[in-house]
Amino acid sequence: MLPNGGFDVPRNYGSGRCQWLGNLEPKSLEGRRSRAIFHVLIGGRCGPWDLRTGAGRRWPRTLPSADVLRLIGPREQGLESLRALRRIRIGKRPALLVRAAPYPAGGIHGDHVGVLFEAGSDGYLVTGHASPGYAPTSAPVVDALAAVATSMAVAPPA
Repeated sequence: MLPNGGFDVPRNYGSGRCQWLGNLEPKSLEGRRSRAIFHVLIGGRCGPWDLRTGAGRRWPRTLPSADVLRLIGPREQGLESLRALRRIRIGKRPALLVRAAPYPAGGIHGDHVGVLFEAGSDGYLVTGHASPGYAPTSAPVVDALAAVATSMAVAPPA
């Protein structure tokens, strides 16, 4: 479950010709029931993802030549590849559940679990940091991320 108290001012972590990435952090939840996700990063890029990999393997199979959503980048950037956890579906399309390495090797997605999915012909992601008391790959965390991805995938184009 995501916070129902609203979010602080979102932070833009970069937009370019063919990619964007934003951070949403909940307002103080003091006195409210704990939620599974502490904060989420959402983003998109031109073109589809190459989701071919197996559970437990590194993703992507080959590193890109430039930074992609501060999620993956060239080897010299210092980010570790993500670990593929399993395949899931967002709507009727295949998606990939992934786990980032802890910070700093995972970058700003450090220790996040994420969903890589496609809508139209473009690739999107939602990654989140589990709240204290929730295992990062627990059902409430994964379900919340999948719900965000599903809502992004079915949203009408602007």
